[in-house]
Amino acid sequence: MPNTQNYRLRRYMFNAAPKVQDVTVDTPLVAAEITRQWIDRHGSWSKETFLMIGLNARHEPIVFDEVAVGTLNSCLVHPREIFRPAIAGGCYAILIAHTHPSGDATPSTDDRVLTRRISEAGQLIGIPVVDHVVVTPSTFHSCGGATGDATEQDLDSIPAAETPS
Repeated sequence: MPNTQNYRLRRYMFNAAPKVQDVTVDTPLVAAEITRQWIDRHGSWSKETFLMIGLNARHEPIVFDEVAVGTLNSCLVHPREIFRPAIAGGCYAILIAHTHPSGDATPSTDDRVLTRRISEAGQLIGIPVVDHVVVTPSTFHSCGGATGDATEQDLDSIPAAETPS
């Protein structure tokens, strides 16, 4: 007998996800654009929103989960809420992302501590965190996930042909 709860979870995740067929999350730009699409469709730029995007072995999105919605300048998350849908969805790796309603994509000290904590949890259970992206409507900052390689870029300066559709 199939696990109907897992089926419903995955069906919801696929139906609610941005259209990302044939997209490989291989750069912070792609991660930021997928996050921005999600927020534009399902969320609000007025509150911090924390997302987990589960990836298969080819780094294609297979699970989307809105982990938490916070206030104007904070959002409470815990590794167990982040990894639960990733484990249920059979994810190879995850990308975590959250919004900064202030318009400043610079990660806070708490953001950096959270990135480290979630990356350590991912290493322990065998689901690596490929990146933690902080996104605003016009910019993003990549905290680098497990690699720690940070980047920041203005999303509006990137030609439309380079962003996923």
